Amino acid sequence: LGGDFRQCLPVVRHGNRVKVTEATIINNVTWPLFRQLRLVQNMRTADGSQDFADWLIQLGNGSLAQIPRL
Repeated sequence: LGGDFRQCLPVVRHGNRVKVTEATIINNVTWPLFRQLRLVQNMRTADGSQDFADWLIQLGNGSLAQIPRL
């Protein structure tokens, strides 16, 4: 398994936010059996583009400023 679990949500037919959250792999009874490996360096931003790295974190957290329609 790989990826950002904030971006890879399961599809739950007629499900609301609670049902979708309950259906994620991290809420499965087998989740504690998984071995989790975490990356310590973002290789896409390893060349020193800190602004892009910060933008990616804000995007993942949903904290980017809203831009009015262009």
